[in-house]
Amino acid sequence: MEFAIIALSPVFLTILLGVLLGYSGLLRPEHWLGVDQLAFYVLFPAIIAKSMITADFGDLPVFRMAAVMILGMITMQVLMFVFKKPTQAILNIDTPAWTSVFQGAGRWHTFLGLAIMPALFGEPGLALAAVAAAAITPISNISSIVVLSIYNTGPRPTVLSIAKTMITNPFILAIFVGLSIKLSGIPVPNAALGVLKLAGDGALGIALLSVGAALRFGQIKGDIKPITAAVVLKMAIVPLIMAFYCMMFDVTGMPRTVAILAGSVPTAAVSYIFARKMGGNAELMASIITIQIITAAVTWPLILSIIT
Repeated sequence: MEFAIIALSPVFLTILLGVLLGYSGLLRPEHWLGVDQLAFYVLFPAIIAKSMITADFGDLPVFRMAAVMILGMITMQVLMFVFKKPTQAILNIDTPAWTSVFQGAGRWHTFLGLAIMPALFGEPGLALAAVAAAAITPISNISSIVVLSIYNTGPRPTVLSIAKTMITNPFILAIFVGLSIKLSGIPVPNAALGVLKLAGDGALGIALLSVGAALRFGQIKGDIKPITAAVVLKMAIVPLIMAFYCMMFDVTGMPRTVAILAGSVPTAAVSYIFARKMGGNAELMASIITIQIITAAVTWPLILSIIT
């Protein structure tokens, strides 16, 4: 656990600095939106593409790890569907609140996921985190859109709009381009890799500052029961499901650690936007996001101490 605490301390201290910057008023909310746009569309795609191009996966079970991630997330989402009515009864919540719990349990925060893996495992960890992102992101986005469309009163997206969202996602594009270049054997000039490195070097710190700036502790509201349920499902149950599939697919070593840890990454910040625009419980969603990120400071070192 000592290694995890030391390795992850800069991550959470940077998030804390982002919290302080957010409350300081140094940057207005629209400025932070610009920071997010820069990280999402330029900086992270650059670092992902470079990690894919230069990664040495060797004998690592990359495809089996991706299968673990996909099955793990699908399993949690299916369980949420099957036990929808009992969950609502136990937590005493309406359907919009349930959709927020669903997003809390079935999505991941890409910025955080891509930030903690290199902090723990260096460049190989980042490459495997990109694989996790490629496996989780499409499923999480599509399932959230479908669930919110079925159970809430917001606008109904079309199959075409969902497909367009997926194929234009800069993370997915960066992974596809990077892997295509790597598998094709096309030589990449060092100057080009240098540009990608310089652009990507700013991604992790900027993203973590933005994560912190988006947290508003004074706005934590809502029933403690659905918040607790979303935290337990995402931070404890999903990692256990990932561990089960790792055993089933014989995924060991660093890929196993990355898969289990990726399963425990807090839900996506965009979940709040989905909830607000598609008739979900946005207030509850915001509380779930904040509490999960706070809880990760405890659960990540604990999970690492158990599985490593």
